[in-house]
Amino acid sequence: MRFFSYCLLLLSFCLKLSGVLACDCDDITVERAVSKSKIIVIAQVVELLDTKRERRLARYHPRPYESYRVKIKVKQSLKGPLSSHEVIEIGSHYSDCDLTYDKHKEYLLFLERKGRIYEEQGCTMSRALNGDESLIKEVKKDLKDS
Repeated sequence: MRFFSYCLLLLSFCLKLSGVLACDCDDITVERAVSKSKIIVIAQVVELLDTKRERRLARYHPRPYESYRVKIKVKQSLKGPLSSHEVIEIGSHYSDCDLTYDKHKEYLLFLERKGRIYEEQGCTMSRALNGDESLIKEVKKDLKDS
């Protein structure tokens, strides 16, 4: 039994060192995500920016059509200073919580500005839309009610 306990402890330590951890966020409501975010946009990916030469990508292996860093074109600004048709760069922490983006897909993004680069705000409801408009409707309703 003691050997089994030591093995589990060693395994959990190794997983922590290797970065194999799930995104650790509490369940978040639409209301909380909207109030927490200064910038909310619907956008389409226009350019993938990750390259295989980047050292920090050694641990992360996006498929050839995915990227952690992208340029997006704002299709609609729901909250904040960005306007439609504006093209901005999205940075990444290369964490388990970051989205990987597919070229030409549309996303609902909850962002914050870091200098001239924008980043997906942690523990929000940023996601690929895949034709599902239900979350956008909820966000717009919450923005209208607040």
